[in-house]
Amino acid sequence: MSLEKRLAIQEYETLATAIILRGYYKPGGDSGASLRQLLIKSEPALYPNARDPERIDVGALRYILRRLPDGFWKIRQIAISRRISPDVQEDFPSVETLARRRPTFQTAEESLVTAFRGGFTDLLDFISAITCYQIEADKIRAKYARFRAKQSEDPDQLGVWNELERLAPDADLSREMKRSLLHAVAVEFGADYAEVKALDAALKGRLLEVIMSIISSGPKDL
Repeated sequence: MSLEKRLAIQEYETLATAIILRGYYKPGGDSGASLRQLLIKSEPALYPNARDPERIDVGALRYILRRLPDGFWKIRQIAISRRISPDVQEDFPSVETLARRRPTFQTAEESLVTAFRGGFTDLLDFISAITCYQIEADKIRAKYARFRAKQSEDPDQLGVWNELERLAPDADLSREMKRSLLHAVAVEFGADYAEVKALDAALKGRLLEVIMSIISSGPKDL
């Protein structure tokens, strides 16, 4: 491992620790930007394409979205606690985290409360997952923004974004249409079609919903 990578890892852990001790974190703020830069420099094996601005790391997204609460892409606020009170558990619906047994409840349309029982390591894992998500979400927003800029110059410009924008939130797509859109997404993302299908399956068929939620939100919303 190069010296640059080792230093990036050390700086990342130091900054993440400071964020945990502070008790408040806005991923789209200055601290979040620093974490993203350090994560990219450290080139972790789990996120091999983090450094490539043109290629969406579909494998990384599949890994991290299983470690974040279901529907995370629609959430704007997460409160963290050592334990969840019985009243909260009784009054609000639970939210699953597929790869982690972490009590989580949805207290409002865009708000969650979650309990961390694994201490510092669990919190560091959570922050790392959010950081990676922000990196890939920023890439998706950038691709969409470039398409819209081209379309403003040439209204006849076509792309998968046209099709996604026309989709109703509860659209019932045929199997053929869904496969066609996933293939177009794979081409746009610079990813393998099989990886995109696997990501959609891991999200219980909601990848298109995730993409539209990302491009309709800003990096500083969470």
